[in-house]
Amino acid sequence: AGLIINSKEQEQGVYHITFNNAGTEQGGWTSKLKKLKFWGDDKPKGTNYQIALTGVGDKTELVLLDEGGAWVSSETAKPLLNIIQTHYNNF
Repeated sequence: AGLIINSKEQEQGVYHITFNNAGTEQGGWTSKLKKLKFWGDDKPKGTNYQIALTGVGDKTELVLLDEGGAWVSSETAKPLLNIIQTHYNNF
């Protein structure tokens, strides 16, 4: 899904993630070969966010925050939240 969980604060329900939009793109065999390389920078590339989970009645609410803990605009958050819903709603 292009998401990497960097750390988590389970007591607070906060997950620190990196979202690599390139990880969600489809490509040919050359793009797959690039992912298999063993040289170069191994740091995850992408944008860092926080995902905060809170209980609302009998449901769980997921809120996307930037690195500093501020709410991310709905325009930016919607594609990422859709990816999370698509990939993780099956569990």
